[in-house]
Amino acid sequence: MALEKSTDERCHVFRVLAWSLGVSYMRIFRIIALILGSAWFLPVSCAIGVIAGPKVISAIDAREAEKGEELHPLFKVVVGDETVMGLEELDSLIHRIKESDDHMHTDRSAKPNYFLVSKPGGSFEMDSSFFKYRVIEDSGDAQLIELIEEYKDGDNTIRSQYRAQKALITPLSTQMYYFGYIFNAIPYVIGGSLCLFIIGRVLLFVLKAPAAPNKPS
Repeated sequence: MALEKSTDERCHVFRVLAWSLGVSYMRIFRIIALILGSAWFLPVSCAIGVIAGPKVISAIDAREAEKGEELHPLFKVVVGDETVMGLEELDSLIHRIKESDDHMHTDRSAKPNYFLVSKPGGSFEMDSSFFKYRVIEDSGDAQLIELIEEYKDGDNTIRSQYRAQKALITPLSTQMYYFGYIFNAIPYVIGGSLCLFIIGRVLLFVLKAPAAPNKPS
């Protein structure tokens, strides 16, 4: 008898727990439906999406040379602490350095320094951009450097990372935050917000929930 009573009590507890969980889930679905189906959901979600969308696209469009991805053409490196070079200028300079070294230097340690920076970081400006760089790692013979270029008109920001040696540059990664990413994000933002709004309205209909919470009487 005691065993049967104990079993009945456990079953009752499980039934109460299952019922309470079911009620909790229904409340959660009702709240989700009220939020997604609200008249304010579309404008608010679109506004948030337009702000966050370009950052998401920037992260997706980030490129790494180790993965075989082609870096953005706006990749640049610091030369002489307050000068920058793009890929074409850099390739030309490295080619000239190699030709000069083949004729003048046989000892690798005797090579002059072209790309190692003397400071742990710095900032400067040129015609249309502000530049900031910092040395992330420094082993003496090589440095891991990050260079950030910000257009003065605010239209673009380019982050370049590379490994520098005295006479050699190894590009590693690039990431851009371009103003035009907003226009790339808009179709996804509108489409996603509209789909969620429709789901919210369907949930409201299925759950027979009011479109807005009733005022207390």
